[in-house]
Amino acid sequence: HLGASFSYRWNATTDGTLFRSRPEVATINDYYVDTGYIDGADTISRVSLEASQVSGRFSWQSEILGARVSRTAGASAFFWGAYLYTSWFLTGHSRNYRFGTGKFSGVKVDSPVLGGGWGAVELAARISAVDLTDGDVIGGSQRNISLGCNWYLNQRIRLMTNLVKVIDVDRPGSEFDGLDPLILSLRAQWVLD
Repeated sequence: HLGASFSYRWNATTDGTLFRSRPEVATINDYYVDTGYIDGADTISRVSLEASQVSGRFSWQSEILGARVSRTAGASAFFWGAYLYTSWFLTGHSRNYRFGTGKFSGVKVDSPVLGGGWGAVELAARISAVDLTDGDVIGGSQRNISLGCNWYLNQRIRLMTNLVKVIDVDRPGSEFDGLDPLILSLRAQWVLD
């Protein structure tokens, strides 16, 4: 899969234009990098490039994004982020890619746990980076390394664990500056039709 997107927004507002990111775990409420509201925001242009491939039990995907905020007063600001994600199924399963929609769909579990099987077990790794600092906008930057395990018990139930290592948050003047926490996340997902 190869993809690209572009968007342009007029009339951005000073009290509504901000960029921020959590450290790969949406279950925490702390945004280690955060521009706050950007003074004089006028227009926003965004561009992203993405690619992914599934080859049997192995898959990878990657994306790089950039955003430019033009301002009525002061210099424009440019922010970017990128990630690379890989996964491998121990149980011989595969991620399902729907070519017509350009999306991944659920994993087809052919040996569910309650049916006497092991379900599907997936190991995953991800590296990511984001930089929300440019000129007088000090949103910070951070890098993350994540390791994960997904256990699909059947078509509807998945148990997930992620270990995320945040590598040095660089956000001068913030309570998060210099942080490099290790985060363990455990989640369960039940898919309804």
